[in-house]
Amino acid sequence: GAGTGLSSGAIATGCEKGERSVTIEMARMNRVLELDYANRRAVVQPGLINVRLSQARRLLESDVLLNELKKLQTENKNSWFVSSAVVQQLVDMHHLNEALELALQNTERFPLIHQVWFDLSLIYRLQGENEAEINALRQSISINPLWSYGYQRICEALERSGRFEESEILLREALIRMPNDHFLHGYLAGILWKLDRKEEALNAARHAVSLQPDYDWAWEMIKTWGLQLNQPDLAAELGRELTVKKPKDANAWLRYAQILDTGTFSQKQLDVVEEALKLEP
Repeated sequence: GAGTGLSSGAIATGCEKGERSVTIEMARMNRVLELDYANRRAVVQPGLINVRLSQARRLLESDVLLNELKKLQTENKNSWFVSSAVVQQLVDMHHLNEALELALQNTERFPLIHQVWFDLSLIYRLQGENEAEINALRQSISINPLWSYGYQRICEALERSGRFEESEILLREALIRMPNDHFLHGYLAGILWKLDRKEEALNAARHAVSLQPDYDWAWEMIKTWGLQLNQPDLAAELGRELTVKKPKDANAWLRYAQILDTGTFSQKQLDVVEEALKLEP
């Protein structure tokens, strides 16, 4: 943020105790001092907020950035990281043929790096090569079987080709390794709903939000599915259950309050917010 303190994020320590404190305002110290393309790192002054850095990157000429990356690639021929950065920049510029050629070279030179296979899958996806994308992603997760995002992407690719049962099998295998990954439970819920196994889908979604009360997608699905099943209070019931299971979790209470929000004043909603404030004043 900008450090204005409007949301109490920039309050000097000691103020609540009556001690004398100082807040230093650095909004004008907003320069980018150094850009390290190869390592995707920027050295900036403390007044530069994230959104401005993102805007600065977009304003940088794509060709200039690509040339800098290619120079680094020449200087670091054995660095998979630099070669991967070049591929991703080529993809951003929609130079897919050149990106594909380099990505294939990278999989031959660095076959045990999951990222280079993921780079290849991105190109195949943009080219509409669904089966090739799936195969590249399979290779990626076989190298790094604890990479949740890789499983998410391969399940999306399988769904696009209507292979829901195959996606379910893959997700269940992943959850054996990562049983507390709320995203994977959410993906499983979506697959099960599409397979018309609605109760199983709801149970998977329930488990996902019990692991992470802030999981917005799962809550939205629970609300939507509840309406389709003529159970409009399903989300609210689950929110209440979550506060019973996690009475010391302020996020669970806040999520319950959000679910109860109908746009009009509710004493029950106010009581729930007060419970959250007791935990995190």
